[in-house]
Amino acid sequence: MVSVAEGITIFIGTIIGLCHGFGGLVKLCPCGPGADMASKFEKVYGVFLGFPGTCLRIIIGLGEICAGFFILVGVWMSGLGSLEEDMNQNFKALCIIAGVSLAVVGFTAAFMHCYVDGQFPFPMVLGILSTIFVFVRMLLVEPETTTTQNIATFGSLIVLFFTAIAMCINHTQGKHEDYTKEPYQTE
Repeated sequence: MVSVAEGITIFIGTIIGLCHGFGGLVKLCPCGPGADMASKFEKVYGVFLGFPGTCLRIIIGLGEICAGFFILVGVWMSGLGSLEEDMNQNFKALCIIAGVSLAVVGFTAAFMHCYVDGQFPFPMVLGILSTIFVFVRMLLVEPETTTTQNIATFGSLIVLFFTAIAMCINHTQGKHEDYTKEPYQTE
């Protein structure tokens, strides 16, 4: 029987898993629906964040695909009881790490879009949903063994450590003024 908290995380995990998973696929395709995004990564987002645009697009795309679809598959397999107990505990821990990763991606994209576009972006909604997902998973659907709790804790700390490194690169290498305005706004 699925608890209410687990049902909530299955619902939220399905939303963020599908949105990030398919969003990552679009980022990886530099043609068709991803052509406009590829151009923006090269000319605006990469410049703004201080990373090469194509490399940034591919890394974020792969990360979103892996974390998004992992959460999608993990919450459903765990909720349906189709995993052995030790594997279920590992999935619970890794879902927390994936949720932290997607929250970082969502909030980073949202803040960047707010600065560059000057409007409230959809990634903010995904960042908020990912944060809710993580807190419910940590507090109510947590991994039960010490080992899996350590995996969730230290894995999340590693994600936050790399986020801090990215913030330092952004601070030292990113172009935050008019450099991002001109190539982006084509009128």
